[in-house]
Amino acid sequence: MSIQSLTEIQPSMEVYTADAVLVGRVKQIRDHDMLIDRKHGRDVYIPLTFVGRVLTGERRLDLTLTDEAFGDYDWEHPSLL
Repeated sequence: MSIQSLTEIQPSMEVYTADAVLVGRVKQIRDHDMLIDRKHGRDVYIPLTFVGRVLTGERRLDLTLTDEAFGDYDWEHPSLL
């Protein structure tokens, strides 16, 4: 993911897994991660290294993780980078 693409991430963009499952919406962007507002769960912090592509026209971003892999991480706490 290029730096330019990461700068295009905006609050309220929808966040999807690599297999097109909606995770939530971007609530806040920080230096190394973003806070995602989930409709049916706690807000989670996802490191920007997991962003696969940003589709600004669609106000959407896709992660590099599948829905199954997404569940394997402890996303409720921000990374300590």
